[in-house]
This record gives sequence, structure tokens and C-alpha cells, in this order.
Amino acid sequence: MTTGPDTLLPVALDPALPSADLAALVAEAQAFVQRAKADKTRTTYQTAWRRYGAWCGDHGLDPLSPDPRQLVLFVTELARALKTVSIRTYLSGVAHHLRQAGVPVDLQHKAIVEVLAGVARTKGTRPTKVAPLLPELMRSVLAALPATPLGARDASLLLTGLHGALRRSEIAALDLADVEIQARGVLVTLRRSKTDQAGRGAVVPLVAAREAVVCPRAALLRWLEVRGDEPGPLFVQATRTGTLRDGLHRLSDRAVARIVQSALTRAGRDASGYAGHSLRRAPGHRRRPEATPAVRHHEANPAQVGGHGAVLRR
Repeated sequence: MTTGPDTLLPVALDPALPSADLAALVAEAQAFVQRAKADKTRTTYQTAWRRYGAWCGDHGLDPLSPDPRQLVLFVTELARALKTVSIRTYLSGVAHHLRQAGVPVDLQHKAIVEVLAGVARTKGTRPTKVAPLLPELMRSVLAALPATPLGARDASLLLTGLHGALRRSEIAALDLADVEIQARGVLVTLRRSKTDQAGRGAVVPLVAAREAVVCPRAALLRWLEVRGDEPGPLFVQATRTGTLRDGLHRLSDRAVARIVQSALTRAGRDASGYAGHSLRRAPGHRRRPEATPAVRHHEANPAQVGGHGAVLRR
């Protein structure tokens, strides 16, 4: 019951292609199809499809059936454990794979729409809000970090996320080449984000603070002294003993959330209610127009990026 991008390009299934060039075009087209959705979305959709297949197997059902009543029952099964938003994502993932297999799927079918509406009314749709990591709390969190390579990494990560109002996925995706240290701050390039799946990019200026303990520029410089100048991910993994792993291994977005929580715990604070998004929700840092592709925090167009760089250099 596997599906994949090949189902969208039947010519790829023919071993006797007319020309090598056509075969190369098929391979390139398949690569584009693979990149049509973000990696995280593809992973979630694959998880949904595997779960749907297992559920169908448990009940003797055909996973490639176009019967909407089958999806209604699957939604009902998911409602026993998942939140409404997760159920909708799983349903989209199943529909995606069914369509790739050539199975017609109508998620607007009355039965599907009504069961989703009933689930939403019963379970609610409002996402759980995380507590913001306020600047005054950040001071005590930073003071409790150890004077080790791990502490330097965490301090830079926390201040970069706080001053840039970054999502945890944006923090994890940063490479060394994405930061440009200026005289009065740092320019951070976001090559792709949750609201910029097309990869137009954005530049976020982090203005240096007067106090070194809360300054994102100073923290980044301390971290880079430890990390070195080897190309690769900006924030890298460490061992359980607190030393950096050999080689540059990128943090996951979930690791960013764990770093926030462990830093709070180390400072003697209750970490429940805090997560990676707590950095983005901090007052005075979080408001930035997502529609601006070139520079976040500012109503500007791409031509004005150099202007913000000049501000940092003064």
C-alpha cells in the first residue's frame, strides 16, 4: 500500500524510456514533486498514512477504498487521542496519499465535514498557549547557565531566539553562513520558515544590548569561539555530559524546546507551560509583519535590507 511521487509520473515506471534525456527529466520532476511540501509536512503525512494503514489492517478494511464513511470512522478513532488540529493534519495526509494512488477523495463530503465539526465542538480548536519567556526571567535563566561550551551554546540560542522572535524551527535551521556580525548587532538570514515555504527568505536584525549578559551579539561571539568557523549548522548537538559532539550535528526543533525548559529548570523555575515558542511570544519582540519577505520587524521591502545593515554598523 505504498504511494509516492512515482504515481504522479507514470512514465517513470517504464524501464524502456525513449531517451536518456527524458529519463533525466523524469528524475528531476520527481525531485521537484518531493520538494512540493516541507520536510516536516511530508514526515507527518507519512506518519498519518502508516497509522491509517495499520488501522485499516486491524479492521480488515481496504486502505485504498474511496468510501468517505471509512475516513469518518478513522477520524472518530483519532478523536480518542488527538487534538482537533492534529486530526485535520492526519486526514490531509491520508487524502494526499490516496490521491497519489489515484483514489478520488472529497474531504468536503458532508459526512466528513460533519464529523470534523462535531469533533471540534467537543474537543475545541483553540491551541494550547505557551508562556512567554519575559526579559526579566531571561536574566535569571542566563545567570544559571554553566560556564561550559554547552552553556555558551544555550545562551546564544536563547538570546538569538528572544531578540529575533524566532520559531524553534527557524532557530534549528540556522547555519553559520546565515549570521553576519556587525558593529552594533547581528543580521540573521532566514532562508525558509513556516510562513515562507517558497523560500523567498527574510533578514532579521538583532540589535546589540548595552549589557553583555543579555546581548545577542556578545553571546553569539562567545559561542563561535567554542564552535569554530567550520561551515554547517549554527547550533549543534551536545552529549549528555555537556560536551559538544564530534562533528557538527544540527539540533532538531524539539531540542530547542527542551533547551528552553531545561534552562528554566536549572534556574529553579517551573518549566511547565514553556516551550520553544516562549521565545517568540516575549513582549516587545514578537510583533513582526510576516508579509515582509526581506526584513522582519520592519515595514520594508527587499531593497531596504542594506539600510538595516547600515543601522547596525553605526
